[in-house]
Amino acid sequence: HESEACEQAMKAAHKLPAECDTDPASCELTAEEVKAIRACETNGHESEACEQAMMEASKLPEKCDTDPASCELTAEEVKAIRACETNGHESEACEQAMMTAHKLPPECDSDPASCDLTAEDVKAIRACEENPSDEACMMPMEPEEGPDFILTESDKCKTDPASCEHPGPAVLDEEGRLHLPVVKVIYPDGTEEHYEVIFWMDENSMMFFLEEVIFLDGESKP
Repeated sequence: HESEACEQAMKAAHKLPAECDTDPASCELTAEEVKAIRACETNGHESEACEQAMMEASKLPEKCDTDPASCELTAEEVKAIRACETNGHESEACEQAMMTAHKLPPECDSDPASCDLTAEDVKAIRACEENPSDEACMMPMEPEEGPDFILTESDKCKTDPASCEHPGPAVLDEEGRLHLPVVKVIYPDGTEEHYEVIFWMDENSMMFFLEEVIFLDGESKP
């Protein structure tokens, strides 16, 4: 496995099939992506030629400039992406272009309903576009209607310990998984559901990620 012959054979095995060159779509790739991958195969995946080819391949297709809708974008979004491609995605020019692209269209001012907004919504959004650091703009907008459900702590595992795998407070099991047997969902009609939620911890980032949700009351609502 350490021989040069083995290494060369593995490289050859992982090359794109020849048919990708003549029919990129059959490999679920664009012509630019095939070209970039070939450059990386030839020059090495760490080479500057590979990096440049990959950057070219990731650019928006030219058709987006003349027909943004075909790329599921607006003209302003295409313009912003082009600015980022030219100046770099970390540049101030890219950031400014992106902010401009995501502003409300002008027609929202004269016809808020066409944007599924009220006049007050438009006014508030325009104020935040002008002054995004305003404290009111940092907070999510309150929904007009109440939530579909409410999450709260549950005492089910205290009153009915047998129904919970880990009836005590939040615990770490032997595999390092965190169990939270205290989740209750209250629906608008007053019905309740109870869950045991299990997270796993990534040792590298020391962050917890959702692994499993166990429904404790029979069949769950859709």
